[in-house]
Amino acid sequence: MPARADFQQLGNGFGGHEWFGYTRTAGRNGDVMKVTGTWELDRAVNGWARVLVHIPKRRAETQQAPYTVYLGGGQSETRYLSQGREQSAWHNLGVFQFAGTPKVSLTNLNLEGDGTAAIAWDAIAFQTLAKRPKHFVVGMGDSFASGEGAGNYYPETDMGYKSVRWNACRRSKDAWIRQAVLPGETQTVGQLADSFDPKMDFAFVACSGAITRDMTTREYQYTADPLGDWPDYRGDAEGRFREVAQMESGFLNKNTTLVALSIGGNDAKFSSIIVNCYVFSCYSANYENDIKADIAHAVRDRMESGVQANVKDILYRVEAKVENAAPGRGKKAKIALMGYPEIAGAGTSCPEFDDQAKGMFQRLSQHFATEEAGMVQTLKAGGLEVSFANPLPAFQGHGACIDSNFPGDKWIHYVNFTKTGPGDFQDVGDGCVAEWFQCASRTSIHPNIDGARAHATVFEEHLENSAVNYTGW
Repeated sequence: MPARADFQQLGNGFGGHEWFGYTRTAGRNGDVMKVTGTWELDRAVNGWARVLVHIPKRRAETQQAPYTVYLGGGQSETRYLSQGREQSAWHNLGVFQFAGTPKVSLTNLNLEGDGTAAIAWDAIAFQTLAKRPKHFVVGMGDSFASGEGAGNYYPETDMGYKSVRWNACRRSKDAWIRQAVLPGETQTVGQLADSFDPKMDFAFVACSGAITRDMTTREYQYTADPLGDWPDYRGDAEGRFREVAQMESGFLNKNTTLVALSIGGNDAKFSSIIVNCYVFSCYSANYENDIKADIAHAVRDRMESGVQANVKDILYRVEAKVENAAPGRGKKAKIALMGYPEIAGAGTSCPEFDDQAKGMFQRLSQHFATEEAGMVQTLKAGGLEVSFANPLPAFQGHGACIDSNFPGDKWIHYVNFTKTGPGDFQDVGDGCVAEWFQCASRTSIHPNIDGARAHATVFEEHLENSAVNYTGW
């Protein structure tokens, strides 16, 4: 522990005490300011156990706290949590199979450490389990996976706009993956996860605004630079903020039974399409054809800076991370790609979108679904355990533009300018729909709580389909 000058304690946290320091990278005095804390259980565990992390309300800010779990036999796994929970509580780090005395360590060295974000060492607990949980579930992807629009966001994912602590991943406690009831269960994924039920290990890493590269890129330059010019930082941080890449979060492994994700819409620049059609009369046949080409590239073969940046690549990466091809794995993890709903629908309650634009939205939604379904079918024929869940039929007649104000009829938020949380947009940025010097809310053109429930129903039916037949372990 070289960093005695940067290692402090506070009367907060579990039992009224915590240690804290500040995150660093190797290039920002990491070698001389390094702190590593280790917890070691006073007995051996030879079997399955859940590791719980107590995160305190104060002096816990980093968006990528790297916890390393030592399993015994020279094996270890590192997982990342965002600590800015703004309340003292226990949080699930995951369920592991131990062979010896469990240990957990936490260091202040990470990829976003500039000496300003506090990191806390509080308490660790172990929940021993009689057997391996039936379900190891991971929710990943973009805003349609995170639950943007459903409200009830985890505080560490909705905070700090116009600051270096900004995080607008907006993972909702009411996201469709948390509302879903898995086959054979009577409680939702969220209910099982929140009660630390022995049958469930659930991780949720989806992020509003994410593109495919946000899920895979190990480090972005903006995390190593000072805040500087806010508009530049805002554009760079969108979709990832200061969190670790979803693929590198540590939650995908050989125990995973189910991965639920939605991704690709931002790669196809859907938000720009909404802006163009809200502000201008946007439709032309050439414009629609160009968007369809962008969708096809986003799904199958888009490249960025010479690197794969498409949905197909993400599915390949997930398949590799869960080790589906490993000998002796047993059941393979099911990887379910959720499609996008029709956002507008027929009706006159969206005056900024003309009929041609609304018709184009409907055709683009169908094209996106056709492209994703076809790509998934090709991968499945090649041996990958992937499937596509299509929400379009369920959302028919429930878009943002339908002529109904009856509660429960509209499942998509229309464009609105009401701030819906501390991480939501509060000023004008490049390429946004703006009114009175403020961008439209992030909730705009996203499913509301009823839409999230509808997605959950589509997902439940998808898992029970004989072609998928999800059963867990």
